[in-house]
Amino acid sequence: MPTPEEMTAVVHAYVDGFAREDAASVIALFASHAVVKDPVDSPSKTGRSEFAPFFEQTVGSGAKLTLDGPLRFGTDHVAFPFHVNLEWEGKAMRIDVIDVFHFNKSGKISRMEAYFGPTNFVPA
Repeated sequence: MPTPEEMTAVVHAYVDGFAREDAASVIALFASHAVVKDPVDSPSKTGRSEFAPFFEQTVGSGAKLTLDGPLRFGTDHVAFPFHVNLEWEGKAMRIDVIDVFHFNKSGKISRMEAYFGPTNFVPA
């Protein structure tokens, strides 16, 4: 299993990928058969063919992620609070989110869950 330091590096690479608008680098953090639930109540995007287009769109939207506190670790997962600044329906918005990444033995993200809802969208 990945160490907390290795999981921290993945979280920072994820945030950095958004900052650089580099969808390929974000997608590369995931196992090929990973499950993405973003937001957590949405249908699963399972496998690279389903989640890659999602990340190409979101990373390409200009969304910027900022970590908002310490990462919280389990044996093979990490939860982290952050906010997203983006333009949503013509308005500058902020979305407060908590993501949970589950990792496989190779250190790739095997499952991602993003926790946020309508009350987490606020004007930026």
